[in-house]
Amino acid sequence: MTAGSRVGNGSALKLAANAWIASITAATAQSLALAGALGVDPAMFLEAIDGGASDSPYAHLKGESMLAGGFEPSFALDGLRKDIGLISDAAQSSGVDARLLQALSAVYADASSAGHGGDDIAAVYTAFTPGE
Repeated sequence: MTAGSRVGNGSALKLAANAWIASITAATAQSLALAGALGVDPAMFLEAIDGGASDSPYAHLKGESMLAGGFEPSFALDGLRKDIGLISDAAQSSGVDARLLQALSAVYADASSAGHGGDDIAAVYTAFTPGE
């Protein structure tokens, strides 16, 4: 696959892909935390989406890490935070609303401040479950 013939297209595509990764990881974390806070076994969220139109293997991969509390880094949280800053800058300079990116920046910053900057991005779960 090629991102196009213009210099910078590959980097632009990487930013768009990492925006998706940041979003789906944080959304999975929030859904698991919400399920648990509402008295439902959080693993049931992953079971509920399994095989459906909204399912994602990535949600299961990161969600299982979140529930196990295993944050062995494959993509460091602070690395993604840096990318979210670049993505936000690119969005703003191209006229794309960056509100979701601002929210993502805040939750990943919270997880980093709690000592998870070098951990896998699945550690964003801790931003939704303080004290666990």
